[in-house]
Formats: sequence, C-alpha cells, structure tokens
Amino acid sequence: MSEPGTRHKQKAEWSKLCSRLVDGRWKYRCLPMLAGYVPVITHPERLSYIEADYDKFVEFARQGAWIQLTGGSLLGRFGPRVQKVTQRFLQDGIAHLLASDAHNLHKRTPQLSEARDAAAVIVGAKEAERLVLGRPSAVIADTNPADVELPPGLGAAARNTSGASSESGWLRRLFGGD
Repeated sequence: MSEPGTRHKQKAEWSKLCSRLVDGRWKYRCLPMLAGYVPVITHPERLSYIEADYDKFVEFARQGAWIQLTGGSLLGRFGPRVQKVTQRFLQDGIAHLLASDAHNLHKRTPQLSEARDAAAVIVGAKEAERLVLGRPSAVIADTNPADVELPPGLGAAARNTSGASSESGWLRRLFGGD
C-alpha cells in the first residue's frame, strides 16, 4: 500500500514531466498517467522520430509507463534502422513487453519464439521470458503493475510512479471494478 500523500506526489511528478513536453504528440501520452493509469506505449521503435525523441521514451518508462516492442522489429522485419532502435531499447533495459503484432498468418505472421530467442542474446533468457510471457501474463491476470518485476534498466525507480493505487490491478483500474 502507498504511503499517505504518495499518490498526490506521483501525480505532481507526472504533471511536471508533462509540462516539459510541450510538443502536441507528447501531451496525449501524459493524460492516462495523470489519471492514474499505467500506459503501454506500443512499438515506439517504428516511429519516424524515435532517434530524436528516444530520451523522452526513456523518461516515460522511468516514470512508470510500459514500453512494448514488436518482435518483428527485433528480427529486422521493418528494416535495419528499426532493428537497431529495438536492440537499443533492450540493451538499455527499458522494454517491458515484446509482442508479435501479428495481423494475420500470411503478411504479418507471429514470430514471437524467434523474437524471444533474439532478445535472449541481448538481455538473457530469464528477461526474454519475462518480456514475452511473465509481464504479458501479469497484465492479463490483472496483477498490480507495482507487483511485477521491472526491466533491468529501470529497477525500483520506476515502480508505481503513475499515481495508481497500490491495491488495484490493470483491468480493475481500466474498467472501474473493485
């Protein structure tokens, strides 16, 4: 359970971060955090401006947002630039999830096993397993994000800084259940 006043302090930290990010494409990322949610930022490695704004994504992750990378990006499916950025997220230890982003079985096929193996070369087998199974399972099980092991580059510094209640899980906060 959070200490008294912690939630207010955490929201104040998010508010300061959001006020520094005056660019319109960043402001909308702050809204869920200010409301107490833990946003999952999906496939940032594929954004055309990622190299210029990489540090902003790192800051969001340090403040409690989760970073989800695409397995195909790690395998080079979206080109060498995207692959290099994906490797950087993993090397820096700030990626929480590695997903398939599979749209069908023909054009964008699921290659998660291969991606997990490629991630294991960078982060080790245990962390690769957390990326594809441990943390995604925690989301589905509605586990409180504060109870989920963080990526190695984040440690305790990014734990529950979203202002979310330390007693509620992902889905309960999203759908308002008790």
